[in-house]
Amino acid sequence: MSSSSQSTAKRTAVDPARQRLGALYAKAILAAAEKPGETQRVVEDFEAIVAEVIEPNPKFAAVLSSALVPAEAKKKMIDRVVASRVSKVTSNSLAVLADHGRLDALAPVATALREQYDALRGRVRVEVRTAVPLNGQLPALAKQLERMFGGQPEIEAKVEPGLIGGIVLRVGDVIYDGSVATQLKNLCDQMINRSVHEIQSGRNRFSPATGN
Repeated sequence: MSSSSQSTAKRTAVDPARQRLGALYAKAILAAAEKPGETQRVVEDFEAIVAEVIEPNPKFAAVLSSALVPAEAKKKMIDRVVASRVSKVTSNSLAVLADHGRLDALAPVATALREQYDALRGRVRVEVRTAVPLNGQLPALAKQLERMFGGQPEIEAKVEPGLIGGIVLRVGDVIYDGSVATQLKNLCDQMINRSVHEIQSGRNRFSPATGN
């Protein structure tokens, strides 16, 4: 299945108990996918199932979550919808979730799969919200984040013009403030000042000379 909607799965809101449940199942699923070398595909399968099947079809999701529908019936429905487009590990994992009555946890499982997969490969997913676009300053920000967290940052930058303080950093479920936010705000201010200076310098070059 397509991996184009991974960010949708990642943004799905879940409560702490469901997050813990998703993390437990994700750990077992990744272990099963490691031997055949299908970890990346399995992660993308689950993200696509959530984004392309579960979220757009709430009635289908309700059936999968219902305690009144037998597990075997749920497995047959899943097979008809996604079996031909996902890996064998994914199909088997979905069957296990159905047997345990946990198909309602597909979104937290997909989220935990991506987080654990990235962590295993030294990647750190970071959401950075700023009051102004960072534009060409993202490489400098990435280096700063790498020094802070010791992993390769994958940045999702968002612009919120009304943001108080200029910048907000989110890693997983943790929003950083205090010294970390201050460091990033200082970096952001430097980037903005540099950009303003470059723009002003460009204007000066095209301004009429004094006395002309």
